[in-house]
Amino acid sequence: MGGTGAQHSPAARKRRARINRRSALKLGLHGMIENKVEIKTPDGAADGFFYQPEFSGTWPGVVMHIDIFGVRPTFQDMAKKLAAEGYAVLLPNLFYRKGPAALKKLKFEKGSDMMDLIHSFTPDIVRKDATAYVDFLGRQKAVKSGAMGTVGYCFSGALAMRMACARPDRIGACASFHGGWLATESPDSPHKLLPKAKARFYFSHASDDSSCPPNMIDRLEAALDAAHLQYESEVYPAKHGFAVKDHDNYDAEACEKHWRKMFALFAETLR
Repeated sequence: MGGTGAQHSPAARKRRARINRRSALKLGLHGMIENKVEIKTPDGAADGFFYQPEFSGTWPGVVMHIDIFGVRPTFQDMAKKLAAEGYAVLLPNLFYRKGPAALKKLKFEKGSDMMDLIHSFTPDIVRKDATAYVDFLGRQKAVKSGAMGTVGYCFSGALAMRMACARPDRIGACASFHGGWLATESPDSPHKLLPKAKARFYFSHASDDSSCPPNMIDRLEAALDAAHLQYESEVYPAKHGFAVKDHDNYDAEACEKHWRKMFALFAETLR
């Protein structure tokens, strides 16, 4: 018995092709392209990596922000895992002003050294870098036109938020996992920029996280409501760092949930 015309239409064939390509990637039946890249910014050049499926075609772009421990194999694997879902992923070295990525987990002699590095990301620096990363990603032939996504971990959850607010013309989805300092009492707190955003947001907080206590989550959600943004915010029964495999607080169950939530967010907003 023959199928309907709709089943054999060009649009239907394209949909089946996209599904088949994503399925092959997940099964490891096709390769991944990894390129070292240099991203020009107002303050110099940021090194990083760009990942895309080996299949021909274009893919939604996503900027993946590293945690405080830098670009390293753990985050390279995470970027590849996301790209395997059918995305073109930019993994920039956020710390390029300190030099090229060491490609190993950074160590801090003192906690104050870590905080000094976090505090070096002023709102102006984050805005300039965000624009450079988004523009670079948009120029890549493998990146489809339209909405992009961004995701951050640890201190970079706030950077992902700022990117969504700085570039509402391109960022359609933003995710933060065990993000810190998302809604502080500071006049330049990232949550105060939310009225500028147009993205859909997903926030995954850790139940044990001094960088994002319950009162901060309440303040963040109140700001999201006031800005009339579409979002989901939930607390995982885990410690800060649960989503990153080489973190001391890695939690396999919470990590798997973080992937499911991220994949769903990007699939529903960027495809």
